[in-house]
Amino acid sequence: MKIITIARELGATNRVQENALSQVLGLKMVHREALDEQFRSLKTAPEYIKNFDEKRPGFLNSFSGRPDIYWETLRTAVLREAVKGDVIFIGRGVNFMLEGIADCLRLRLVAPPEYRIRQITRLHKCTPEKAREHMLKSDHEREGFCYYFYGKSWKDSHGYDLTINTAEIDFAEWSKLVSDFVSARKTSYSENMQTLKNELLKQEIRHKLLIVENLEIRFLTISCSCGNVILKGDVLSRGVFDRVEKCLKQIDGINHLDNRLQVVMNDIPLRME
Repeated sequence: MKIITIARELGATNRVQENALSQVLGLKMVHREALDEQFRSLKTAPEYIKNFDEKRPGFLNSFSGRPDIYWETLRTAVLREAVKGDVIFIGRGVNFMLEGIADCLRLRLVAPPEYRIRQITRLHKCTPEKAREHMLKSDHEREGFCYYFYGKSWKDSHGYDLTINTAEIDFAEWSKLVSDFVSARKTSYSENMQTLKNELLKQEIRHKLLIVENLEIRFLTISCSCGNVILKGDVLSRGVFDRVEKCLKQIDGINHLDNRLQVVMNDIPLRME
C-alpha cells in the first residue's frame, strides 16, 4: 500500500502534471473533487469548504463559522480515502494529518518566485502583476491554514521527506525521482493498514457524535484497536449518555464498546440548602 502527500507552491506544478504523476506511479490522485464528494456523503454543507479549505479562517469565522465541522469532516474524508490505499493527496496539510498514523512519502514541490509567476501568468492568462498577487495570497493562505489547523509551518522542511525544485528539472525527471524514492521505501503493509483502520474508526465515531449528532462531550478521548473501542469523557445528562450508546450502535466496525463516559453536574450550586 502506497500513500503520497504533496504540498505544492502555486505555480510550481499544475493539474496536468499531477494527474500524469498519478499515472506514472499507478496511484489514485485525491484532488478537491474527491474530497468534495466525501463531504457530500458526510452531509457537510459546501459552505464549509468555501470558508475554510486551504485558508486560515477569518476572525469571525474562527468563532462563529464552526471550523470544527470542516476539520472533523476533512479528517474523516481523508482517512476514508487513505484506507483504500495507493493514493496521492494534494494539499490540505495531509502530510501533517497522517504523521504518526500512516507511513507515507511526504513530498513538497517548490520553485523560485520568477518561475512561478511565469507559470501562473500562462495558466491563468493574467498579467505578471496579477500572478504575483495570486502567488503571495496562496502562500499566505496555505501557511495560515497549516498553522491554524495543525499548529505547524507549511514551509517547515522537517514536515517533508523529499523537496523538489521543479524549475531545475523537467517533469519527466522529477516524476522518475519520485518513483524511485517510492520504490526504495520499505513499509509494513499490515501494520500500516491496521493503524489506518483504527484511526478511521476513531474518526468516524468523533464525526458521528460531535458533528452529526452535535452532542456536548467534554474531554472526549477515543481509543480503537481492531474494533475494540474505549470511550472516555464527561456528559451533562443521562440522556446524552444514552444517545451516545444508541449512536455507536449505528457505526460499523465496532466489535466491543467500553463506554467510560461519566455523567457530571452542569451547574454546581453556590451553597447547600
